[in-house]
This record gives sequence, C-alpha cells and structure tokens, in this order.
Amino acid sequence: MEIRIREKCADCLGKGTVPHPIWNLFYREHPGQVTTEDVFCWFKAHGYRYLPWPSEKMRCQSCGGAGVIEEWVSVKELLEMVAAQQ
Repeated sequence: MEIRIREKCADCLGKGTVPHPIWNLFYREHPGQVTTEDVFCWFKAHGYRYLPWPSEKMRCQSCGGAGVIEEWVSVKELLEMVAAQQ
C-alpha cells in the first residue's frame, strides 16, 4: 500500500518561486543601495543590451511552482520517516 505525502518545497520554502540566478550575481556584486543606472549598466555589460531583463523571481524547478513536493511512499517508509522525526 502506498500513501501520497505532500511536503513544503525546501528550495522555495513553499513560495513557488526562487531568485533568478543572474539577479543573485548582480546583488552579490552590488551590495547595498543601487540605482536604476547601476542595474542598466550591469545588465548591458552582461549581454542584455537589446534583451529584456529577466524577472527577479523565477518558477521553482524543484516543485514546478506549486510550493509543495508530492510523492508516493509505502506505509513502511512513512512509518520510518515519522520515527526518524521523533
């Protein structure tokens, strides 16, 4: 027998979105206050001269944007998981 379990996605913490990697890079290089000009110049230098900038958030690849991970587990596995949490 199997049971479907749902857990909050560990990658997006249940939000369904994660920061876009290019924005993570930008913020690492520009800690603190930034201006629109800073953003424009940085993205232009990184190949976005004629392309629109990507959104700061993107759909989580782990959960597909659902915020939860669903899987089927056997009753034995479920009992082992519960026992490990106690």
